[in-house]
Amino acid sequence: MPFDWENFISLADQLVNRSDADEAAYRSAISRAYYGVFGKIKIYVSATHKIKQSPGDAIHQKIIETLKQSEDSQEFSLGNSLSQLRASRNEADYDSHTNVTKVAAENSIKRSRNLMRTLAELKDR
Repeated sequence: MPFDWENFISLADQLVNRSDADEAAYRSAISRAYYGVFGKIKIYVSATHKIKQSPGDAIHQKIIETLKQSEDSQEFSLGNSLSQLRASRNEADYDSHTNVTKVAAENSIKRSRNLMRTLAELKDR
């Protein structure tokens, strides 16, 4: 049975809402929220746009650019929102000088859920 990427978003929620949540939990939540939605979007884009991943590919950027170049307004919007979520994830994962807050983590989780809804709408068409 394949992994359900949405489990990462549920984990992000758990991390943010722990009684002992700290900045490490918030940073991890942002990262999990991104990867949860990215995993689902990657499956969708690979199937609908017939892209293939090769070793060394910058697959995150490839997925985002494919969506942002789409003539479909929902796919274009999905690409823009995923790009913004990825920027938050990169900051949380790599920028030790940024103070990452609970609000930032909650916003990333909310954005990932919105992206999941948009993706579901695309699949239902």
